[in-house]
Amino acid sequence: MAAAMLEKPKTKKQAIDEPAGQSQPSVKPPKAHRPKAAQLNVRIDPDLKAEGDRVLAQISLSPSEAIRAFYEFVVQNRNDIPFLEETLLGAGESAGLSEEAQRKMKALEEARACVAELMGDFQYPEDMDWAEHYDQLKYEHFVEKGMIPA
Repeated sequence: MAAAMLEKPKTKKQAIDEPAGQSQPSVKPPKAHRPKAAQLNVRIDPDLKAEGDRVLAQISLSPSEAIRAFYEFVVQNRNDIPFLEETLLGAGESAGLSEEAQRKMKALEEARACVAELMGDFQYPEDMDWAEHYDQLKYEHFVEKGMIPA
C-alpha cells in the first residue's frame, strides 16, 4: 500500500492503456542509426594537396570523388595484395612512408617470406581463392573429427 502511495498518479489514458500492475517505460529506446556516409580526415602536405586538387580539377573530380574511387579500387583488388602494394607504393619504394610504416612493411615482407618457406610447394587450387580453400579445409577437418556428416 505504501508503494502505491509513492507512485506518480496516472492519467486517464495511462490507466486505460496500461494493464493493472504493469508500468510502461517512460522513454522509448532509440532506433538503430547508421550514418549514410562515413567521414575521413587526413593530414597531407599542403603543397601536395594543392597540386593534387589542380590535377583533379583538370579531370573534373572533387577530392571526395577521388577518395571514393581510390577506396573502390582498393576493395576491387583486395585479393591481390602484391598488385596493390606495387601500384600504390611503387616497386620496392618506400618514399613518403613514415619510419613506423616502413618498419611494418619490412615486418610484413619477413612474415610473407616465413609463410612461403613453411608452405613450401603448397599451392591453392586454381579454381578457388584463399577464402574458399580455407572453408574447404575447415569442412574436411570437421568431417574428419566427426563433427558433421560427410
